[in-house]
Amino acid sequence: MRETLLTLCLLFFSNFLLGQFGPQQVISTSGDRPYRAYPVDINGDGNVDIVSASGLDTKIVWFKNLDGLGNFSSEIIIEQNSSYYLFDVIDIDTDGDFDIILEETGAPFRLYCMKNLDGNGDFGAPNLILDNIFDTLMSHNFVDIDNDNDLDLFIAFYQTFSIRFVYFENYDGMGNFSDEILLVDNSIYYISPLLEDIDQDGYKDLLTCIDEYAPAKFVWFKNFGEGNFGEEQEIYQFDFFQSDATSVITMKYVDINSDGKKDIIANCNNDDTVGLFEVWLENIDNQGNFYDPTDLFYVDAYDSYYDLDNDGDNDAIKKLWLSNQIIWNENINGLGNFETSRIITNDVINVAVVSASDLNNDGLLDIVSASYDDDKVAWYENTGILGFSEKEQPAITIFPNPVKGIIYLETEEEIESIAIYNSLGAKILTFSGTNQINVENLPQGIYLLKVLFSDGSATSEKIIKF
Repeated sequence: MRETLLTLCLLFFSNFLLGQFGPQQVISTSGDRPYRAYPVDINGDGNVDIVSASGLDTKIVWFKNLDGLGNFSSEIIIEQNSSYYLFDVIDIDTDGDFDIILEETGAPFRLYCMKNLDGNGDFGAPNLILDNIFDTLMSHNFVDIDNDNDLDLFIAFYQTFSIRFVYFENYDGMGNFSDEILLVDNSIYYISPLLEDIDQDGYKDLLTCIDEYAPAKFVWFKNFGEGNFGEEQEIYQFDFFQSDATSVITMKYVDINSDGKKDIIANCNNDDTVGLFEVWLENIDNQGNFYDPTDLFYVDAYDSYYDLDNDGDNDAIKKLWLSNQIIWNENINGLGNFETSRIITNDVINVAVVSASDLNNDGLLDIVSASYDDDKVAWYENTGILGFSEKEQPAITIFPNPVKGIIYLETEEEIESIAIYNSLGAKILTFSGTNQINVENLPQGIYLLKVLFSDGSATSEKIIKF
């Protein structure tokens, strides 16, 4: 049996979950300066397709995932009109399939919807859903404001002496909208808000930041339901004497430390001192209370967070304009300790957008990108969890291997935690502060043992359980 497992190990680990991301797989170069690439199941067959838009040739298209393995069709044109810009892909009429939202910028601003007529990716003509918006738009998105299970339209308006947050109710769930309903009207400057359920009562609250004439201040507005919002509530303001020049560029709301509570991640700038930096405000109680900011790590303002290594915590994806790269940082201990950046690709020129979705139905999140100056819509296969820190790995001896019961770990470093992953990349066992672990109850097979040290470094070893 032991010899059989050793043979399987040699064969299996050539494809085991250590391989980072595969090479770039080009979906299309037919668009002229693509700026969108939405991974979404357009035709309802259970496979993730790609909806894309390009600027100079004014095309909005989709690419069918032909076999659920990431092999895509040539472009299928949805719309080609120079006055439209692809804004979103959502289910606007609550019928279970994805529709296309287009915007027409300028004065007035207009929004259109192209409905997915049959759920198979056949779309109707653009239908006007919002017209005669002459105010200056700061941001807009679709979200269920009134908790009636359909998507309303939220808009933040900016004027010279005021900021106004409003929404338009999707009153019949079919994409027909009410007149403007005022949520917040104030003379101070807020950055583009996030709509998140801050206090876990089932309603989307407003999370934003005051960023005018003083160091930035994080605030939120409670949603009491039916479009009624409370007064501004302060979360945190940077100290005036230490950081009077601190401003906030963008915010995200994501669980960084795997405790089931979403935290605030803010991209900041201070012209007087450090320039660009990022802070993390940890969520204390899901009631709008947060710890003071701690420095996280520098990231591009358009980063996204996904569990890329399938270990139950959120990692970070970054697109780097100047170096023409897409990289990711592993959340190596699930507590917001992000390791050295890993390159996904450097075969892109001016990346417009990066997202993640499972394109080949293997349970792992792959990467999708659109890049302006090489006209590429492409994807990168996630071949499995990396599990290795790119820092210098401490010396460690693990024995016996193969193992039946107790595994011993010898190292001069202090061990913080040990995790064991199965062949699908799922974390199945964890241990803390020990140099021996018992795997007697594991089924026979091949596993990945990942050791995290107290200095933040990590190493991984393959083990065989017989």
